[in-house]
Amino acid sequence: MLKASGASLSLNEPLKTIIRSFTAVDRSALRKICADTAFMGEPVERFLASRELFADWATFFYTEYEPESIFLAEHNGKVIGYIMGCRDERRYYAIFWQKVIPRLLRRSLPFLWAGYGERVFLYNLLKSFLRGEFKRPDFSKSYPAHLHINIDNNFRGMGIGSLLMNRFLEYLSACHIHAVRLATMSKKAYHFFEASGFIRLYLKRVTYFDYLLNGPLDMRIYGKRL
Repeated sequence: MLKASGASLSLNEPLKTIIRSFTAVDRSALRKICADTAFMGEPVERFLASRELFADWATFFYTEYEPESIFLAEHNGKVIGYIMGCRDERRYYAIFWQKVIPRLLRRSLPFLWAGYGERVFLYNLLKSFLRGEFKRPDFSKSYPAHLHINIDNNFRGMGIGSLLMNRFLEYLSACHIHAVRLATMSKKAYHFFEASGFIRLYLKRVTYFDYLLNGPLDMRIYGKRL
């Protein structure tokens, strides 16, 4: 049975799972889940040695510049999942290029010099860029908000993702945001987003992980009107 209390939602009592707002003390737990699930549910080490560098790229804007748009799933006092996003993607990119990219460049130099895996990954990213795989339609006017969601692998399939999604969509609606989008390459995630009412807006074949995979990989962008 689902219970609601203020800004928190809880599952049945034995599970002791709540959905709550993010605080600064949750930063390391969020970054750990992000790194643990970075490669379509697998750890970031599949393609990048530095967890901290990846976590900066994936989470720094949200934890430092829009923490109010982060919600966590907590089980028995432990953070087991999160959903985070932005209300205005134009603001996100302005801050990302001005604040996050310089930070990433400063921190990445030691790894690029010493890390063979990092050089291979960047080489494949560059090939994908030259092939035009990063050219995508601008959805920022029609879908001004975006989101990312990740759950600890030990707690998947328990409905926690749906609780996080519902809480985030309620938050966007309260902020008078009319639509949200997301991007994913995980085949396991397609059904979840479609079941959550998202429609596919865009699909493109990407190749920068071909050296790690045996099959093709698609980048899908989904959107939902609120």
